[in-house]
Formats: sequence, structure tokens, C-alpha cells
Amino acid sequence: MNMMNTKKSLSFNRIEHIRKNHSPANAKKFIPRKAAVELTQNARSLFKKLLKNRSQEGGGIILKLQHSTSGQPRMVFTFGFVEQKDIEEHDEGVSLELLEDEKSPKLPVDSMNDGLPKLIIHGSSFIKVLGGTLNVEITDDGEFIPKIHDREGNLIDPNV
Repeated sequence: MNMMNTKKSLSFNRIEHIRKNHSPANAKKFIPRKAAVELTQNARSLFKKLLKNRSQEGGGIILKLQHSTSGQPRMVFTFGFVEQKDIEEHDEGVSLELLEDEKSPKLPVDSMNDGLPKLIIHGSSFIKVLGGTLNVEITDDGEFIPKIHDREGNLIDPNV
């Protein structure tokens, strides 16, 4: 009987040890080597212009995957402004800044805590756009159409 209580106590202590030492709060933050998406120059400059007119520090523009508000049963990519306090743990920032060579984007390790606005990839859309390229086409009447292409150059459909 006494041995049985010791086994229960040991297993309970082991579970508590695992909970305490392997919780998400104790986990190291993963820092990617490159950004989740590549931004074209059109997209980068448009986002910077949009953010320049906002008074909020940090934060940026968020890319989400959501249900369509038109009543159609489909998913859509949406863009919106986001404040730093509203960015969640599973969201990932893509820097809008370039390195000194004016071609290479600032790496996530260098831009993670720089306080500058970013394109934030919401956790719900991360896997969908990972490795893609975000471009913005600006029409003659001033409307802009964001397009996300996969690594092979195919347009990413949020419903597939």
C-alpha cells in the first residue's frame, strides 16, 4: 500500500515538473531566418505610405484569412491596421525596411524588436502564405489590388 502511494506521488511530481519546465512561457521564442513572405517594391512602398499617415508607433498592417463578409461561403485575405498591443504570440512580422544594399529585406532577427511598423502575418493565414510573394497592383483610378503568389508564381487562392 505504501509503495503504491509512492508511485502515485512520483508520477504526479513528474507531471508537475514537465508542466512547469516545458510550458509555453518557458519556451524560447523561435526566430525565423527569413521573412514569411517576400514583399515586392510596390507592396513595400504602399504599406509604408499608408502607415506614414498613422500616428501609432509600432504595430503595422495585418494580413488575415477570414470568412467573406459578402455572404458568400468563402474565405478571403483581409488587410487592416493593427496596434502593437493587439499583435498576438503566433503572429509574425515582416519588416518593411531594406538593408543598406536597397534590395535585401531586413532579416527577422534584426527587425523583431526594432519598434518599426511591419506587415503582420496573422496566425490564421501564416501557413497559407508562407514562402509566397505579396505584390500590390495599383489601377489607373487609384484602387490597389493585393495579390499573393506562391513560390512557383501561382496566385494563392484563400479557398484552396
